[in-house]
Amino acid sequence: MPDVTLISYPFGSTGRAEHVRAVWRALTAARVPAKIFDISGYISSDEGLEREFRPAVIEQLSAGLRIYSLNGDEIASALETMETRQSGIFRCGYNIVFPAWELPCYPQVWARELDRFGEVWTASAFADQCIRAAVKVPVFHPPNACEPHIEQILGKAYFGIPENHFAILCFSISGPMCPARIRGPRSTRSAG
Repeated sequence: MPDVTLISYPFGSTGRAEHVRAVWRALTAARVPAKIFDISGYISSDEGLEREFRPAVIEQLSAGLRIYSLNGDEIASALETMETRQSGIFRCGYNIVFPAWELPCYPQVWARELDRFGEVWTASAFADQCIRAAVKVPVFHPPNACEPHIEQILGKAYFGIPENHFAILCFSISGPMCPARIRGPRSTRSAG
């Protein structure tokens, strides 16, 4: 089997960052060795992410199979970063891009970026339909690896929210995503 490298922002807090982590966990569970190439070079303040993923991060890409967890608008910048680190590296492997998409029409400018890859993978039948209509390269819809990594389920009581109240959970993996005014249970309303 060729070397498998996942390329993205594994220490970020975006959907594509969580996606690359989920794909790495799925490959690891299936005993498919995979490395991660971190485009950003970011050092996370999340010790759990660092402990789990840092050992899989590589500094130099090799030939082999590469799966990019990137959206169309991120590709040009990511490839430029890769080429700066290792000139000519993109052409040395088989490149697959796995973008996310939720709207009915995929932008042509981003479709041309996807066309730079050997193939495109999609996470849903809807994304498959939208992207397939916009690109010239083969498109595949593999099963999605999106199991959350939960060590302990915390109920409403843990957060001081009565069980019969409706609550909206707002969280961030790496920082304050929610405005301060909604970070704690402020106002709840009985659901029944």
